[in-house]
Amino acid sequence: MRNSLTIVLAAAVGAPGGWPIAPVRQWQGHAFPYPVGVDDLSALACQDFKEKAYREVPHFFFMGARMRTTR
Repeated sequence: MRNSLTIVLAAAVGAPGGWPIAPVRQWQGHAFPYPVGVDDLSALACQDFKEKAYREVPHFFFMGARMRTTR
């Protein structure tokens, strides 16, 4: 089975729920578990976070100025 990140060319995410997941395991010595980060991704998804592959994919996050569902 192919890794899905090998076929993703770009990602556009609209209304990410107020806070998109940070693609980091730790920040300043503090673990970032899901839903904040990816520190425990291997336990949740049965595979490690592939940071290098993630960074190769362009990402665009957007939210409309009139969105009320995430405030």
